[in-house]
Amino acid sequence: MDTLITVLVVGLATYRIARMLVLEDGPGDVFLRVRAWAGCYDYGQDGRPRTNLGRALNCMHCTGVYVGILAFLGHLILPSAVVFLAALVLASLATEMTR
Repeated sequence: MDTLITVLVVGLATYRIARMLVLEDGPGDVFLRVRAWAGCYDYGQDGRPRTNLGRALNCMHCTGVYVGILAFLGHLILPSAVVFLAALVLASLATEMTR
């Protein structure tokens, strides 16, 4: 795959996964449960989650960095899975744009 296309595909896949983990509840509230398990809703005195994982999953940018690393490694191992996730991003964006 061309380098620019690879960057675009991995970037779209990263965005989709990070968005699901940070902002969406998911089917059967699976992502909501992951965030609760990680401590996203257990706030300390400073108003931030108490755990580092909870803080990371509360921030789209933080989660995106780690997901981006995993998506890049995933692309090296199984490129078709990352392309599939990128297609899901485009479908999700098209849905949002038509609302």
